[in-house]
Amino acid sequence: MGNARDQSRAIIVAGAEKAFLEKGLFDTAMEDVARSSGVTRRTLYRYFAKKEDLAFEVACELLQRWNLRQERIFGALEGRGIDRLRDFLSKSARYLAAHDDLMKFMGEFDFYFKDGAAFVPDAEILVRYDALIHASDAWLRGIITAGMADRSMRKDIDVKLTVFTISNILWGYGQRIAARKRQLKAEFRMEPMKLIYHQIELYVRALSRGK
Repeated sequence: MGNARDQSRAIIVAGAEKAFLEKGLFDTAMEDVARSSGVTRRTLYRYFAKKEDLAFEVACELLQRWNLRQERIFGALEGRGIDRLRDFLSKSARYLAAHDDLMKFMGEFDFYFKDGAAFVPDAEILVRYDALIHASDAWLRGIITAGMADRSMRKDIDVKLTVFTISNILWGYGQRIAARKRQLKAEFRMEPMKLIYHQIELYVRALSRGK
């Protein structure tokens, strides 16, 4: 019985993801989720009371996939810490560029649940979300720490501040590109992703200990 319920719940979350990515978080209604999931509204409400509950579930699902991808990237890294940093960030950026629907949804998610939002998520899913959103910080922290140890990176790095700076700036700009790719391309007269790759190179140069 529990397994059947879990399967039904997973089908609904998958349907919600499809609806959110197609219509956007703001424009999707529970009726759209029911239709996308192939269930009745009555069935949908037995599992989820609000669209916002589903939004957190979809965010966790997308972040889980992102983390699995980053874990694979991290596991294949070779060389000095500074080289691993460049490789890790560049490959992560390429993944995000190929999955801009993820970035667009997460940008909408951040705005939808901005400070002062009325919706208060369930404590359990909030803990799960927080763990997922910070999971990649551990890999980035490990790379920087290793780079300081092998002397390919400066020894005066504030690791915590540097990790949060890199992850938040790259993630935030990735969201902006996903939402306004065509406008930014016209504005900059270049592919917007070039700015992210250049930002990565600036981080590498700033953190490198040099020859």
